[in-house]
Amino acid sequence: MSSKASSTNHAFSVFGFLGSISMIILLPMHFRAKNISLCLYIVWTSICCLVYSVNSVVWDDNVENWAPVWCDISSRLLTASTAGNQMGLLFISRRLYRIINMTAVNQSSHQIRRDIIIELSLGIGLPLLLLLFQYIVEFERFIIVENMGCFPATLITPPAFPLVIIWSAVFALVTALYAGFAIHATLKRKAYKREVMQSDQHLKVSHYWRLLAFSGIGIICSVSVGLTTTIYIAILQPSEITPYSWNSVHSNLSQILQYPVSEWASSSITDFWLESNRWFPVFYALTFFAFLGFTKDARQSYRLSCLWVIRCMGFRPPVQESSDARFVKYHIIICLFEVLTHLYLQKTVSSGTSRTTQTCFASTRCV
Repeated sequence: MSSKASSTNHAFSVFGFLGSISMIILLPMHFRAKNISLCLYIVWTSICCLVYSVNSVVWDDNVENWAPVWCDISSRLLTASTAGNQMGLLFISRRLYRIINMTAVNQSSHQIRRDIIIELSLGIGLPLLLLLFQYIVEFERFIIVENMGCFPATLITPPAFPLVIIWSAVFALVTALYAGFAIHATLKRKAYKREVMQSDQHLKVSHYWRLLAFSGIGIICSVSVGLTTTIYIAILQPSEITPYSWNSVHSNLSQILQYPVSEWASSSITDFWLESNRWFPVFYALTFFAFLGFTKDARQSYRLSCLWVIRCMGFRPPVQESSDARFVKYHIIICLFEVLTHLYLQKTVSSGTSRTTQTCFASTRCV
């Protein structure tokens, strides 16, 4: 393995774990706010970053089948988390569009519960459904790629396009439509600030703009990758498409394909596709944290998380005092300081007077 590939893989391991951690620490804040779209995005993105990071460490400079059970699990998790990440971004854009169009204002508890059920069903159900579609066109147990770990083995066949390949582009395009409508409605409404503040008590205007900007960045990345992959396979590589039959595709389902870096790095397109697949989730995670990780609510969430960890370790954190208690304590300290200062000055004056008297008795010149 070249030194460049090795250094890139080591850098990814660090940033991948950072991306996963940065997403997880934001989860409690959005979970308390019952923001299901953000929670889904955080969970799926953190899973994706964590799996890629673990794989980059275990299969650094090797293609050995160290953990077949982990590969079975992680390859499926990558399929589900990639789709879940895009579904989460879609729900974020949809929520912003509904907020700015005032369709999420004054909802009843039944409507809120219905929205939560819809988002959970689609955000979890569709990624799991894609796992079933993945099995239909899976020709080997999994693929081990050097430096990158385990991937699902998808055979490029005509059914693979509607079952697996095009979903990334479809999710990205639908997300782009929602985001475009949200941006248009935002620019069209002059009184958007007051309306947004009334429509969602957990979403401030600054948060709205941050989420909208983040959605735009995510859409640019997801649309470009999804469309590029679909167009490249369908148009530029038609020779790679093989006829489909259940028996021929699943005849070697127990086999494992090992892909060393000397093979995949020799093709610039394959290199770009593999690297972008694992770097984009990390980029999404760090960008998400940059937009929403330094707000006042986020800092309060960090404080509560630290206090919870301290309590779990058996320590009792100091209780935060109220403003009245601090005011009383401040005045008590001031009064004690004044009393001590007065006593000290009296002692100094009396000692100075006695010394002067003694000097006068010893000298006849004292007046």
